[in-house]
Amino acid sequence: MTREADQQEASDGASGEERPAGREADRRKASNRVSGEERPASREAVVDAASALAVGSVVAAVVRWRDIPLSPRAVAVGAVGALALEGALLRHRDRVRALWERPSVRWGATIGGAGAAAVAAPRAPGRVLWALLGGVVSYLTLLAVVTARKTTNGSG
Repeated sequence: MTREADQQEASDGASGEERPAGREADRRKASNRVSGEERPASREAVVDAASALAVGSVVAAVVRWRDIPLSPRAVAVGAVGALALEGALLRHRDRVRALWERPSVRWGATIGGAGAAAVAAPRAPGRVLWALLGGVVSYLTLLAVVTARKTTNGSG
């Protein structure tokens, strides 16, 4: 921050007058509390993306190792499937988010997903692997769009 911005912020706080932007920021912080710790929505998106990338990277490595030819139809099916799953979960977003914010669920899902991919992928049909990758890429794209919109609109 610049010196002028620091002085302006100090004078705003000294007047005891709360600015609307301050109330909005407080509401955002309150909605992103996890175990007493404040985390911005963009940090949540990074953690979610890292989890998806952990699973997707295992599948991608196996696809490369097995030299499986691209299956555009399988990628499309995976992408549509991921979007359909996210749409279904959106109906229960508060419950889903509350569960996902539990470290045991988040780490369990990430480690379990990557482990299952490592065990099953070497024997899975190529189109299944491409569908999984299509789903991961679709999820990451959706996450990036939602996070960018929140950041642009000032709510994240």
